[in-house]
Amino acid sequence: EYTRTAPSVLRKIEQDIRSGEKTAMDVYRESISNGSVSGEHQGVLNARNVKQVENLVRKVNEEERLSKDDIYNLLLLAYHMDGFIHEVTVFPDLSSIIALPEMISIVNQLLDVNTEDDVPFVFFYDTTFKCGDFFVSPLVFRNIIFEDRPIMPVAFLIHSRKKEKTHARFFEFVASSFPKINKTSVPFVTDREIGLVNAIRKNFPSCDVLMCWNHLIKDLKFNLQQMGADQSNTALYVSHLKDLLRSDSEAEYMTDGRGRLTICCRQFL
Repeated sequence: EYTRTAPSVLRKIEQDIRSGEKTAMDVYRESISNGSVSGEHQGVLNARNVKQVENLVRKVNEEERLSKDDIYNLLLLAYHMDGFIHEVTVFPDLSSIIALPEMISIVNQLLDVNTEDDVPFVFFYDTTFKCGDFFVSPLVFRNIIFEDRPIMPVAFLIHSRKKEKTHARFFEFVASSFPKINKTSVPFVTDREIGLVNAIRKNFPSCDVLMCWNHLIKDLKFNLQQMGADQSNTALYVSHLKDLLRSDSEAEYMTDGRGRLTICCRQFL
C-alpha cells in the first residue's frame, strides 16, 4: 500500500537542499541513516529514494529561478548586478560580456607597474570551455605584483558559436577597458584559432599573439599519430619540442644542434 512521505520530512529535505552544501545523494544518505525509523515507517519518516530527493531539487531550483525564460533571466541579472554584466546580444547569436569592475581597475594599475625581474605582464585567452550549449571564453592575466605570479580572471565572453565577429566585439570591450594595452605592447597567449587571432590583432595591432604551449604539444601529438609514430617516439619528440620552446633566444633555437629534429618540429610550429 502506497503511503506518502511525511510533510515534515519533505520540509527537512528542502531545507537541506536550499542550504546549497549537500548533493541529492548526501541528503538521501543522511535521511536513511536515521536509526530511529522502524521498518514499517521506511519511506514515510525518511526519504523514499534518491529520485524523490532529485525531484525536490528540481522543485527548489524552479522556485528560485527568476523566470523560465533564460534570456530574460540574463537581462534581469544584468540590471540587478550593476557593472558585472556589461553587454548582452541576443541576435543573430547570443553572447554576453562579463567583467568585474574591481578586476578591471587592478589590471589598469598593473599596466603601469614595472617589475624588477623579467616576468612580463601577459594575457591568456581560450575558448575550450563548453558549458551546455555555450562556450565560456575567459580572459585571464598574470598578476606580477605577487611572488607566485598567480593567474587571475578579469573578463568572460559567453557565446553560442566561435565566430570572429563575436570575439572582435569582446576585444573591442577589452580595448576600451584597458586603453594602455597597445602602448605597453602586452602579449596575448592563445590557441591558433584563426578567428580569435584575427580579432586580437585587429584591436591590438602593436601586441604580439603567442601560441599556447599546450596547444602546440597537442598539435604535435596529433600529427605524429597521423604519421604513424609509436608512443615512445611521440614522448621523445614532445620532450625535444619542450626543449626547443625553452630556448633563450631565436639564435639558440635555430642553432640547437638537433639537426633533423629541429626541422621536424618546426613544421608543427
